[in-house]
Amino acid sequence: MGRTARLQRGDVACWVLKTRTDPVELLGGARAGTLERCLHRTYRADLVRAGDACLLWASGASAGVRAVGEVVTAADAGLRVRVAVRVLEEPVPRALLLADPALARAEVVRVPVGGNPSYLDHRQLAALAAHLDVEVGWPGGAERATGIEPA
Repeated sequence: MGRTARLQRGDVACWVLKTRTDPVELLGGARAGTLERCLHRTYRADLVRAGDACLLWASGASAGVRAVGEVVTAADAGLRVRVAVRVLEEPVPRALLLADPALARAEVVRVPVGGNPSYLDHRQLAALAAHLDVEVGWPGGAERATGIEPA
């Protein structure tokens, strides 16, 4: 059985942070703000840096992308990161990701019980951007997060 190559920073376009709690609830009723998420103790925690694009993935019956944002602080000794996020007006449901060939193989779709952080690669993030209201947008603009210029 072959070994899977270790994830490198260059492989990651966007970190995926999972939550069971509605992001609006986490933000105290607001649709944008800063919150704290915990990472699992893996080598990936060391790859997460301030300024990285991120998204919040709701797990459970209504699984899907619920918010987009940016990592504000790298992981502290307790493996907590702060992220600034904006809740999407229209969440992107898991079913939509499954129907999109570029997103159907995303780690968060294939391994929904995996720990934080998961990730999207550059191709997957570009595909996801087509399903997002870019006006809600990624900090620094869609081209920064996806690596592609907007049309």
